[in-house]
Amino acid sequence: MKSAPSNDFHQEKSHVKLKIKICYSVGHVLNDFCSSLWFTYLLVYFQYVLNMGSTQAGTLLLIGQIIDGLTTPLVGLGIGKGKGKALCCGRPYKGWHIIGTICTILGFPALFLPCFGCEKYGQWGILLWYGTFVALAQIGWAIVQISHMALIPILAKTDNQRIEISSYKNAAGFVASIVVYSIAWLVFDLHTDASSVGEGNSKEFYLISFLCHGLGIVCSIIFWFGVTEEKQRDEVILTSLDAVPAQANQSLVSWFRKRAFYTNLIVFTCGRLFGNLAQVYLPMYLQVTLSLPPMTLATVPMTLYISGFFTSMLVKWIRNSLDPVILLWSAITIGFVSSAGIWFGEGYIYDTYLIYFVAVLFGASGSIMFIISLASTANFIGDDVKSSGFVYGVYSLSDKILNGVVVFVIQYIHPERDSPFCGEFYRWVLPIVCSVSLAIALSTQFGPIFTKRKGYKIEETISISTKL
Repeated sequence: MKSAPSNDFHQEKSHVKLKIKICYSVGHVLNDFCSSLWFTYLLVYFQYVLNMGSTQAGTLLLIGQIIDGLTTPLVGLGIGKGKGKALCCGRPYKGWHIIGTICTILGFPALFLPCFGCEKYGQWGILLWYGTFVALAQIGWAIVQISHMALIPILAKTDNQRIEISSYKNAAGFVASIVVYSIAWLVFDLHTDASSVGEGNSKEFYLISFLCHGLGIVCSIIFWFGVTEEKQRDEVILTSLDAVPAQANQSLVSWFRKRAFYTNLIVFTCGRLFGNLAQVYLPMYLQVTLSLPPMTLATVPMTLYISGFFTSMLVKWIRNSLDPVILLWSAITIGFVSSAGIWFGEGYIYDTYLIYFVAVLFGASGSIMFIISLASTANFIGDDVKSSGFVYGVYSLSDKILNGVVVFVIQYIHPERDSPFCGEFYRWVLPIVCSVSLAIALSTQFGPIFTKRKGYKIEETISISTKL
């Protein structure tokens, strides 16, 4: 007697509609816009347009990183336990997404506006003003991220469908970042003749922010009306990588007793630190050390991002040919070369052409390190999928806080603007800190990071590697 076809077979045959995949993919575009603006332009705007002190600017970025790191698992826990089912007529994920979008729109654009009336209250007034909007924006960012990711198992019922819909999301994120840098390129090229960014460029940054957020709102509306979410009853599927699960196959405390937990954590956080520092301080290096025109604040970060994206595709293509440890060593070597380029690079040829090659190396190294660290972590977790949210949540929290602390320390030791060391500060600090992070990651290779487990899949890691 023939057995009935399995449910998985029917689910595999029923593809997710193209309309749903496209509408879902644009639901995170506003967050992608904000992420590019946050890491690439916020410090430049605070320090050289608003004339904010370097320590103040670093404090605000640290506040944002901490709030983001703490809010993400808390929001994931609330959504995972089914909180907010009354939102949007029993469609909690869309309801949470709308709330997060409102918070983001109220908070993030205000960061690129002047502080009204802050002169009366000095530095504390400035910190309170911008700190409030930083907190609101980061809370909204976390809510949108978690609610958007949590829709994946509702829209896609099989692993292949989930990987496919995640790839659409990541493609939209890639396009979003390119749009940000393209808008910045056009705005700086058409609206400023200055040789460097200064107080007179406030309207350019506001215009970039306004255009990006306007497009982000349109994309969110397309997502709200284009994606159908079934009404939720008592059970809610917990899916976010950053959410903390209610139960796990093993005690959550037991993860902290495993050496591989810490070695993977080191590689993950060092890889993220390397990539984020390049994104944050390359614009400062271009602006202060090399004194390049404002247009390069768009073209060089765009080159870095494009390099990282296509490198991730290359890693997927060669994943079966090279051992992941070799890939990681390659990434670290490329990272050392890019840091050396920052340290020694000078002259017309470097400023005009070779700086883009350095950006390509930074993007490639950071992308490979992040993908391999995620893949090794997934391999380490193995079949204990219920604990994956907890492990990734701890890693994500550590990454965000470490990045915030390192940026704050760099800003704290930043010399005064009239100091003779100010111009060369970023030539020293960027390669030194990046090289230290690479050296720490390299040191873990003398211990058992990569557990030997069958089923090591890098293609699933790439689908989540762009925006953790």
